[in-house]
Amino acid sequence: DMGVLRYDKRLQQTAADAAALAGATNLPFDGAGSSGVIIGAQAASAQNGFTNNLGGGSCAPPPSNLGVNEVTVTVCNPPIGGPHTGDANYVEAYVTAGQPTYFMKILGIQSETISARAVATQLGSGPTDACLYTLGNPTASIEGVNINGSATLNASQCGIVDNGNFNTKGNALN
Repeated sequence: DMGVLRYDKRLQQTAADAAALAGATNLPFDGAGSSGVIIGAQAASAQNGFTNNLGGGSCAPPPSNLGVNEVTVTVCNPPIGGPHTGDANYVEAYVTAGQPTYFMKILGIQSETISARAVATQLGSGPTDACLYTLGNPTASIEGVNINGSATLNASQCGIVDNGNFNTKGNALN
């Protein structure tokens, strides 16, 4: 059961990531708290196999006691948790589903409720847009951007989003 539930959680995380990204993509068009953010997020979740079938949608903590095949897709703008709580530039999505159990039925456990959470933002248009993204662990010594030698990095029309330790070692950054 644990292996199947971990697999289901991974699928739900993909749907939550897509929902948060789709909702954030609608922010510039609809504004914070709009129905377009929720509709876009729920549509993206449905395209990834998790269709909201319990009428959720607006922001509320995800339920913890769903039956098998019951799904809620909850969209919060602004987020209700995490480092971006209250920031209307971010969209938080929860995909919560009741997943069946197989061996745990012997103990009377028919289903487990699994919830996946994702938060996304939409960068504006213009020079604040990023054209270079790196993903690194900011607490480790991993360098997301590391420019060595006599290099120049030109990013005059966009920004750099670096989640690692940015290091130009004395080189030019334009």
